[in-house]
Amino acid sequence: MLVVDDENGVRDLMSRWLRLGGYAVSSASDADQALDLVKDEPPAVALCDIRMPGHDGLWLADRIRHDHPETAVIMATGVHDVGAAVESLRHGVVDYLTKPFDRDRLSDAVVRAYEWHCSAVDARRWREALEVDMHRRHARLKTTIAGLRIDTDQTLDAMLSKLTADDRDAYAHAYRVAALSTSMARVLGLDQADIATIERGALLHDLGKLAMPQALLR
Repeated sequence: MLVVDDENGVRDLMSRWLRLGGYAVSSASDADQALDLVKDEPPAVALCDIRMPGHDGLWLADRIRHDHPETAVIMATGVHDVGAAVESLRHGVVDYLTKPFDRDRLSDAVVRAYEWHCSAVDARRWREALEVDMHRRHARLKTTIAGLRIDTDQTLDAMLSKLTADDRDAYAHAYRVAALSTSMARVLGLDQADIATIERGALLHDLGKLAMPQALLR
């Protein structure tokens, strides 16, 4: 946890409450000092006062959200700054506390913010896992195609069968689309050479999707 407030008493009190709740806490008295602290080790949650000398809390919140998007930000504000605090919610701030607030209100906000942080971390890991899976599938697809010579309908079918070995529904779907496409081509009066080209294109219409992770397709 990071507590940023230019009032020593408020900053120390919030830090003490959070430590009693079992959190590791660092603190800063202004926005520039806070940015130095988060640069190398972004906190899970940052509590920022709005009114501070120099750069204010809204400026700091924007910088933290931009540079460390997995850090949840809570704004602390006086009663006259509620409008600014509410506006900050539209820019990724998770919650705001109106001074004076008690320990329970602080705890509720921090728990909510920490859950948000954990969700953001999980989402990033999921995206990274999807990217790894997609690159692996793309490489396998590229290798398979590069190793085949496609010069007849039979070799085209063999390639499609090999590429969809793990998903037989995709193989059947390709032939259903090919049948519909050729039927439409005949209704349109296209010649046999064009119909054959359309059929082959239809068989391969989902080729790129084979490189996409199943979790994403679902």
